[in-house]
This record gives sequence, structure tokens and C-alpha cells, in this order.
Amino acid sequence: MNEAIIAEIAALRLRAAALGSHSMSIEQLEDFTQAAFSQLLSLVEQVSSRQQGSPRASPLDTQAIHDLKAILTTIQEAQRHLRENEVRYRELGALHAATETLLTTIDMEALLARILDAATLAIPVAEKGMIHLIAQDTGQLEMRASFGYTDPRIRRFKLPGSVGYVAQAVGERTPLKIDDLESYTSSAQSSAPAPGGALSAIIAPLVLKSQVIGALSLESSRAAAFSDNDLSLLVNFASTATAAIRNSREHAEVQKLAVTDTLTGLYNRRGFIELGQREVERARRYKRPIVAIVMDLDNFKEINDNYGHANGDMVLQIVANRCLQNLRRVDLVGRLGGDEFTILLPETDDSTGSQVAERLRNSIANTPVDIDGAPVAISVSVGVSRSTTSIPDLDILLGRADSAMYLAKKAGRNRLEVG
Repeated sequence: MNEAIIAEIAALRLRAAALGSHSMSIEQLEDFTQAAFSQLLSLVEQVSSRQQGSPRASPLDTQAIHDLKAILTTIQEAQRHLRENEVRYRELGALHAATETLLTTIDMEALLARILDAATLAIPVAEKGMIHLIAQDTGQLEMRASFGYTDPRIRRFKLPGSVGYVAQAVGERTPLKIDDLESYTSSAQSSAPAPGGALSAIIAPLVLKSQVIGALSLESSRAAAFSDNDLSLLVNFASTATAAIRNSREHAEVQKLAVTDTLTGLYNRRGFIELGQREVERARRYKRPIVAIVMDLDNFKEINDNYGHANGDMVLQIVANRCLQNLRRVDLVGRLGGDEFTILLPETDDSTGSQVAERLRNSIANTPVDIDGAPVAISVSVGVSRSTTSIPDLDILLGRADSAMYLAKKAGRNRLEVG
């Protein structure tokens, strides 16, 4: 073997060793690998030509072949790492772009959808995904968003606190990679089947200030579809997702405070008018019935004068609670000021609206309030009005109900009038 080939092999060995350098970009590494591979093929052809022209291979030729095989292995390993790095590069690029979007998205529903979009884009083997959050009012783990599940019932899928792989990740505060969900769900750990035909999954808890608030999970219809790198990537992304969820919740809380009466927890004037106008417009557009109720506490000034403003505030809170106990979740209840309460009943006709108003009046008047150990009777005067073609907006509707309420006052209080 001539000295030129020996020199080229030595140079190629150095180039192959350099493939492990972390200072190269992906594009440079790819070009470098291709050039080294081309040079390797050329040397193999030269050594093969020498062997074909010689009846017996020289020790140098044998060593050259050994060296070339070793270099080939090094190049192949470098190419494998290159492919992995390209995948990671695309994943991290997708997550970087998603992070900027997530941290500026404040609407919760839109945010959760974008979290799933970003996660499935960064981890392409995922065919499905779910976000579960712990409900702040009940403490129950509930699905809030899903991707890839065509069955609409999946949207209402709930996991009791001790069942399911999502619940396990939340309960143990530990990321999970499950290669075979069929075996997992048939084990003693779980009695809930995997939803939507999923066969493998990765799950990352969403942790906020040492408290788990939910979990992000990705699923695949193939067993063992996810790698350890996929799980690590999902865990890192879950930190960003959790920060975005915190921002959205804080924004929602600020928005809620802006439309909430701090004493009773009902809507204040701003909140009631904003939502109420939408309900009236919707009722008019779709020709649906809607009823307004205005209530005013009778002789409330005497309660303040005789028992103090602190007890007067307590009475207002009790009246607010009795309203909520006797109304639907879709009904709007507000305290627009002082001792006056306003209510909107969507999808409610005249007769039903009057029955609801009378039930409210009785619930307040029939149960005295305990003030300093003594029962104190309270009552309200109630006015009811229905939206018609002659009542085009919320102001006129409430004005009619308010006028009816004053008629009830004049008629002796603790009664109902319809306007």
C-alpha cells in the first residue's frame, strides 16, 4: 500500500474523530459527514484495486481494511447522532415558538388547545393528547382539553382520584412512560380502560409552586411508541405549560374581581350589565323568553340603624346566598348597589318567572335571620318583567321590573308585582 493511501487513511481517521465535536452546527456536521463518507468509499476502491492486482494481501492492506472498517463505524455512528440531533432540533424549535405563544395567551380554552398542539408537534409519534386539571372548586381531576379523540364522550371523561394512569402521575407527582397500556389497565393499579384505543402513553404532571394542578398526557395507538427522550421533552414542556396556565388563571381572577361584588360574591353592576345585555340580545335574536327580577330589602335602613352596619352586611350576604340556592347556574344574579338585587332568568316564560320570584320571596321572608342570638324577620319587595318587542334592551327591561318593585313597596311590601 503506497504512502498516499496511508496518509489519506490517517487524515480520514482524524476527520472521523472530529465528528464527535459539539462545536459544529447540524448543517456543518452533515456536510462534514458526507465528505468523509465519500473519501472513505474512494479509499476502499483503491485498496480493493490493489488486492485484485496482488495474489496475496500485504499486512499494510489488511491494516488499511481494518482501519477503514473502524472509520466506517465511526461515520455511521455520527450519522445516527446527526439524525437524532435533527429531530431534537426540530422539536426544540417547535417548543420555542410555542412557548412564546403560550405565555401571551390568556384565554384558558384557547391556551389548553395550543398546549396540546405544541406538544404533539414537538413529539410527532403522539396521535392523541389530553390535559387534565384539578377543579379548584371540587378538587376532582377533570379533562379540560383533548386532541385526536373523535368520540365526543371523551370530552366528559373523568378519572376518580385513585384510578387511571393520569391520576397515578398526579397522585405520585411523577412522570410516567407506559409502553403497554393494555397490561397496565389490567393490573391491580388501575380499573379504568385507556380511552380511545391508546396502547402507549407518556404523562407529565403539571406542578405549580410544589402543588400538582393537573397533568399533560400524550397517547399513541402503537405499543412502546415513546422514548425516554420524548418523556424528558414533555416534562420540560410541562413546566412552560404550567406557567402559562398560572398566567391564565391569574388573569381570569383579576377579570372576575373586576365584575364581582366583594361583599356578596354576586356580579356587581359592571358584570351584571355586560353579561345581561348579551343575554337580552340573544333572547331577542333567537326569539327566546327571558325574565328580569328586581328585589329590594324592606326596611333595610332600620336593620342598619338598630343592629349596626356589620349585621346589615351579614343580612345582605344571607339574602345573596338564598338567591343562589333557589336559582339555576345559568341565571344571572347581581347586586347593583345598596340593598337592591337584580336577576335575569334566560329561557323562562312569564308564569315560570313569577313562580321563581315568589319562591325567592318566601325563602327570604319565611326564615328569620339570627342577629346577636335573636331572630330578626326580613323581607323583600319584588318586581318582575318580561322581554318583549317593546322592550329592546336590558335597561328598559330592568326599568320595568324596578317600577313593578316600587309598586310592591307601595302596596305594603313583602309582595310581588309584575310590570
